[in-house]
Amino acid sequence: MSVGDYVCFITRDNEEYEVIDSIGVLSAKYVDLTIGEKNWNDPDFELIVEFESVFVLENKLRLTFKREKLNSILPSVPNRIFHNGYEMFRQWILNERITRTKLGPKLIEEEELIQIIKNHCGGTYLKVRNDGSLVIKENKSELEIAQVDLNSLVEDLFDKLNQKEIELPNSANVITRKREEGDGKKSLSSKSNKSEREVNLLSKKKQKLLGLMGEEYVFNLLNERNVELFAELGIKNPDDILSVEWDNDNYKEDTANFIDKSLGHDIRVITKCKTFKLEIKTNFNNAGYYFISRNELKEMAIYAEDYYVIKVNYLSNLIRGKAPTVILENFPLANIIENLNRVKSMEVYI
Repeated sequence: MSVGDYVCFITRDNEEYEVIDSIGVLSAKYVDLTIGEKNWNDPDFELIVEFESVFVLENKLRLTFKREKLNSILPSVPNRIFHNGYEMFRQWILNERITRTKLGPKLIEEEELIQIIKNHCGGTYLKVRNDGSLVIKENKSELEIAQVDLNSLVEDLFDKLNQKEIELPNSANVITRKREEGDGKKSLSSKSNKSEREVNLLSKKKQKLLGLMGEEYVFNLLNERNVELFAELGIKNPDDILSVEWDNDNYKEDTANFIDKSLGHDIRVITKCKTFKLEIKTNFNNAGYYFISRNELKEMAIYAEDYYVIKVNYLSNLIRGKAPTVILENFPLANIIENLNRVKSMEVYI
């Protein structure tokens, strides 16, 4: 959805048919981590949309499955706006289709279609309520305003790191998380409700950039021989380390076109006795979970106790000169899955 788009609100009538209840014009769309909780007592409501106007239909428009019914309901609307192969009124293609992938001239303008629906159904515009949401927006601090756009925050953090305005700290809050007895008893839905779900708020490019910055932070800790991290990895003597290898160490040369070179893991710590494989998962704050791919699960199955998932939480702390939280996961998730070839990816809640 983009600003200026028409949005049809869909409900069901007393016979359980889907109907268009009202039509709005989108005036703003943004992310705010506080408004959802303050207005609806639910922090998961983070994507906020505002409407210039909302027109409530007096006679709700049923989304019929029969194309021929359109002629009697809305005779001014061309039949060809239906999506090919679907007998559903809500599958609208407003442009003539030249080829399978290319659209041609307009069959009907959006404004004209919406006006026909309004004229046919009748209705009134919804009155704007002074419900306090504007006060919340006006009273927000500069930090809360900055939190509206995570994409900008991630870009800003990268710029500061790239320009050496922020130095990567040698410290970390390191936690090792082993498999807990109660893990299987907790419902995923309850864990999901507690998460910030910030992954969904970031563009794919910013997700990749965030992940690379998290890898760089862990790589720096390893090169600086961070005592806490080494201890959790079971490395008692730093002199036992022969090398630390990171496949993406040149990502800053061209971030826009950079292709992630890691496959199954991000960093290798090679010691005199063994090689540790480290897969780094990063959140700007703490989403409460991470995705793990089939390739990563396969490597986890192969390297078992020598494979670690390192979850970097609160990378945003770098902006305030504080260390992120680093969580080590060292239990073979792959062992509980019967056939890894049938798994594309999975979410792991922590």
